[in-house]
Amino acid sequence: MTIKNTPTTSLILTTYNWPEALELVLLSIVKQSVLPDEIIIGDDGSGPETKAVITKYQNNYSVPIIHVWHEDDGFRKTEILNKVIARATSEYIIKIDGDIILHRHFVKNHLQMCEKGVYTCGSRVSLSDEASKKAQETKNISYRFFSKGNNNRLNALYNPFLMKLFSYYNDNLMKIRGCNTGMWRDLIEITGYNEDMIGWGREDSEISARLTHAKKRKKNNKFGALNNHQHQSFSSRSELNENHEIFS
Repeated sequence: MTIKNTPTTSLILTTYNWPEALELVLLSIVKQSVLPDEIIIGDDGSGPETKAVITKYQNNYSVPIIHVWHEDDGFRKTEILNKVIARATSEYIIKIDGDIILHRHFVKNHLQMCEKGVYTCGSRVSLSDEASKKAQETKNISYRFFSKGNNNRLNALYNPFLMKLFSYYNDNLMKIRGCNTGMWRDLIEITGYNEDMIGWGREDSEISARLTHAKKRKKNNKFGALNNHQHQSFSSRSELNENHEIFS
């Protein structure tokens, strides 16, 4: 299925040593109703198990899958993201994470909602630990409103009509999900992510602030462009206060 007058699209994501989760991400991308023009995986220093998963999909998928890797030297998400963005060739960039299961119309919905001068942010469903483990064991990528294990069920409600009706502009810089964003190549204009921010936290709010200062509007997508977050233990937040100071 194609959508008229839409930009070429790069779907980008980051990963680190969680091949079981990455497998579900890639499987959900393969099943998209509208495919991106390229997939770029930013690998923050994973081992050979992650490489093996990526290679399997590279060899069996018509859309180019580009693997950008750098050496493991701590949590350097902003740095690997900038390397990924530098490799992107499309007009529009949809950003997710390496532990997200996409609704089958995820890419389609982002393209339906993209506007010039606007960057978008969608919601996510948080899967329980039990549901996440079961999904990885069974390779299940189909989740709906009534699926067992949804911890914030309202975000699992899919309705294209309501998506167009209730998506809204929002200047709150804290209400952004880096695992579900769509941006034009404005990312390059504002020099990408701030590599002074290391460790977990605030990198998406900081880039949202710079996009807003560059006169780009933020729009929250509701009831469409859905994804499901696989449960994991939180990364260390030891740098959060420092990152918050940079953001502020």
